[in-house]
Amino acid sequence: MDALKQALSGALGIAPPPPPPQSPLPDPMSSPWVSQLRLLRAQIPADPSLGQLRQRSDALVKELKKAGRNRDASELQKLREDFEKARDKAAWGEIKGLFERMELPDRAYRALKQAENLDSVAVLGRLEKKGESLKGAGADRVRDTLLGKS
Repeated sequence: MDALKQALSGALGIAPPPPPPQSPLPDPMSSPWVSQLRLLRAQIPADPSLGQLRQRSDALVKELKKAGRNRDASELQKLREDFEKARDKAAWGEIKGLFERMELPDRAYRALKQAENLDSVAVLGRLEKKGESLKGAGADRVRDTLLGKS
């Protein structure tokens, strides 16, 4: 189908649409965590959200502990924690790169990093959505916007 679209767009002189941007965040479906969930026979929907995967994982850990399979439960929990740490690290790396490209204040970045219980992926989404409007803004305004306060 893609070859047909390319041929038609070439024949009509229309530039093909750019490919969708690749997410800088690791894909949970290709992670060892989800592989272990599948290995342990967890019921995973066809296109699950991260919340659904967390819920299934938590339920399976609870079942495994109840069945006396503490080693399997702790391994699954560690795989989930490792995935979430890698996802958080990738999100912060992308946030730092966007801050540098948009020339946003370092003070705002440091304030975000020091905030407690902050979802870095949500901050990344807000930055991608509102980042251009924050150029030239003060550190406090950038921080408040990315924290969702304004």
